[in-house]
Amino acid sequence: MKSRVHEVMVSYLGYRIPLSIPINELRETVDDPAIIETIENIGPVGTPTLELVAPHEGELGEPDAAYGEAEAKYPNLVIEVAYSETLDHLHSKARRWVCGSDGAIRWVLGIKVDPAPAPLRVEAWLWQAISSKAGSWSIRKVQSQVIIPTDPDQPFLTLLKLRHFLALDSNVPPHIQRRPLAIPLSSLAKKIDGAIKRQAMDVEEKVQKRVLKEDGKKASSLVASTSTTLVQKERKSSRYDFRPNPRKA
Repeated sequence: MKSRVHEVMVSYLGYRIPLSIPINELRETVDDPAIIETIENIGPVGTPTLELVAPHEGELGEPDAAYGEAEAKYPNLVIEVAYSETLDHLHSKARRWVCGSDGAIRWVLGIKVDPAPAPLRVEAWLWQAISSKAGSWSIRKVQSQVIIPTDPDQPFLTLLKLRHFLALDSNVPPHIQRRPLAIPLSSLAKKIDGAIKRQAMDVEEKVQKRVLKEDGKKASSLVASTSTTLVQKERKSSRYDFRPNPRKA
């Protein structure tokens, strides 16, 4: 079951990434309408269930977020968010996506959310698909970044460029593809803090329900035990001894 913190982070990125694409600026500098249309169509393709190939043949997976062409079998970019998992787990997921798509998933962005100790710390890793001479696939780290959303000097995620969202045969020129995105995380801390508090309240409610349930069972058991004891006493007190009274014999 995915945590509230995990879902808040995924939703936040899904909202912020498209807004970070400088489409208005590009409209003023790019004359080709087809290029502008391609960039305008950059957006999430949801969380599709993807069927993987060897060495993960037969396995199914759903990324936290995916970007690419709607008609493509695999997205260009996959995003995975970790809250309770480790960075090693993120790395394994990234390798699985690349290898299991035969390199069709060319980029994986891993996000590790670490709220404690305060302040909120977000670590981001960008991995790229690489192929060997033997034709097998693996990944290499392109770049990593640590963001403290509450720090006014580093509130932006800056690992992504336009090229990470586009297909290999995209009509967007390389110099435009290299345009970096600055994804603001300054308002993330408050949302994560709220999610953590809500999670704690949910856990407390579950604990209280469990305690009440257990107490109820114990109370029912005590009532049943007490009733049985009283009935036994009542039966014992109401028994008659029909043996002949030796004094009357």
